[in-house]
Amino acid sequence: MRKAKSVIVIYGMGLLMLCASPALWAQSATGSKGKAQVVPGPVPTQVANAKSVFISNTAPDGMPSNILENFGEPNRPYDQLYAAMKAWGRYELAGSPADADLVMEIHFMRSYATGGLGEGAEFYLSILDQKSHYVLWTLVEPVEGAVRKVSWEKNIDGSVDMLVSDLKVMAGPQQQ
Repeated sequence: MRKAKSVIVIYGMGLLMLCASPALWAQSATGSKGKAQVVPGPVPTQVANAKSVFISNTAPDGMPSNILENFGEPNRPYDQLYAAMKAWGRYELAGSPADADLVMEIHFMRSYATGGLGEGAEFYLSILDQKSHYVLWTLVEPVEGAVRKVSWEKNIDGSVDMLVSDLKVMAGPQQQ
């Protein structure tokens, strides 16, 4: 009887290992670090097909408005984004949302205050469908803190340039 139980246990363990083998093989096929490769999701067609955009300058949240106003340039992020988008030339810049395919809202937010100016600040570029008013995508770039005005301006400009770089990758070339 004891021998029969041992055979059953050994048989059961063998069956379990055999059944588990495909799952183990599948895990090893996902990559050396055990992570499955993720196929990128599609970019909304409105972003790729748009010909024109309206750039909206939304009010900053909390502390960032004080920071920008203290430097005498509360519209610097908007101005920098507008200039970068114009230089890129991918989209026609519309004078009103009604004349655009997309609306892009630049938003400056600071979630916490630590150390120098701008620590914890981020730029958000929300891309909205003009017709439905749905947010299609949001790009985010951090703004490195600074103590000196010159450094702060450089960091703002660099973060806005990164937003435009992110947008260039996402939007791709203009559709003909």
